[in-house]
Amino acid sequence: MIKIGNVEIDNPVVIAPMAGISNIAFRRIAKRFGAGLVCNEMVSDKALYYDSLKTKQMCVIDENEHPVSFQLFGHDIDTVVYAAKYLDTQTNCDIIDFNMGCPVNKVIKAQAGSFLMKDIDYAKELVSNIVQNVNKPVTVKMRLGFDTYHINCVEMAKA
Repeated sequence: MIKIGNVEIDNPVVIAPMAGISNIAFRRIAKRFGAGLVCNEMVSDKALYYDSLKTKQMCVIDENEHPVSFQLFGHDIDTVVYAAKYLDTQTNCDIIDFNMGCPVNKVIKAQAGSFLMKDIDYAKELVSNIVQNVNKPVTVKMRLGFDTYHINCVEMAKA
């Protein structure tokens, strides 16, 4: 058994958050076939902040999915914290995962995802603010570094 905060996971099979794939139907199937933890596709802090119905519909959980992790991405501390609080209080997810690993251009242009690996101090402040403002366990998905010339995952994890 694995524990993340107070969340117990029966086995180490974790279904990664995949954009356009990790919807409720996919997560139900993954759980039925034995996944220990399922994750939703990442949701945007801005979409939750601006009350996007489509994004809120992505945050629906089937009771048979637990434990389930919801992944969030963003850059601005205020909107990320708002969105994390929304996931914490308005959904029944078990874990909030913050994305600092996505290398997709539109995410990088928003200074989110793996872009955050460029500034350890800012990333630390951002994640600290999330942790201080929610009650659910918080995890972080990150890469080895922003690119092959900037490998800093150990320093990032220590921060």
